[in-house]
Amino acid sequence: MVITKIFTPLKKPEQFVYSGEEHLEVYSLVKGKCKSTAVLENTNIFKAGKEELARVKQGLTGGNSSVGLVLNSGNFIFNIFEFEKIPLLEERRRDLIEWRLQKVFPEKIDLYDHQYFMISKKKVMSVLFKREFLEKIEALFKGNGLELIFIGNSTMQLLNYFWGSWLPGNRNGEPDFLVELDDSLTTIVFQDKSVPYYLRKFRCDKDNDLSEEVARTLNFVKTTYSRQPSTYSLFATRPKPGLELLKEKLLDSNIRQIGGKIQKPLFLPGIP
Repeated sequence: MVITKIFTPLKKPEQFVYSGEEHLEVYSLVKGKCKSTAVLENTNIFKAGKEELARVKQGLTGGNSSVGLVLNSGNFIFNIFEFEKIPLLEERRRDLIEWRLQKVFPEKIDLYDHQYFMISKKKVMSVLFKREFLEKIEALFKGNGLELIFIGNSTMQLLNYFWGSWLPGNRNGEPDFLVELDDSLTTIVFQDKSVPYYLRKFRCDKDNDLSEEVARTLNFVKTTYSRQPSTYSLFATRPKPGLELLKEKLLDSNIRQIGGKIQKPLFLPGIP
């Protein structure tokens, strides 16, 4: 999912930089086949400077033009709203969504790039990202001779991937929730027939913390939404403490892992 319409390209780039919690990774994408060409440890796009961008450029095998950036969800704010009726006109629709957003969001919306996406006839996913972050990222790439034409979010890209995979003729199983892991950051999205209804982010570093937080989240969903998730898909961009323990705990709770193609970076657009 493109996060800012400013960078919406007519054709998606074939080179991407992924910004995780504590690493940057450069990918080259050709006909759906993806290759990692550089990894920078102990940094991310908000910490990177001229030296880090020089190393990124070395990994761009297709040259310095038409590069995309995919960010993890650490600096994004998500809300899922349900309405009795959503206006057809864009202006009235945005007014309604921002009116609802202002009821739960304490800051000025003008400070954020705000996009929303219709996820069903009555549900909307609202996504906020600070404008100052966008400006900093744009200036960083431009100042280092890189043409940034796409900015995306890893969680939204995963949802896009699964939506495409579950179109009629492609449906091979539909997990009740997705677990996205990136170093200390975990993002969980619960959905019903590919329509998200609850999303939570949290950070943890200890082995037991991950399983405990996931269990706490599952209990919340059962209580609040009266749902009993039984399947999940897992995506780990980096090794994470407690990952195997989490799998064991979920299996013990009769929650099985399905789908995902975890050997592929599905958080990048264009991965089949």
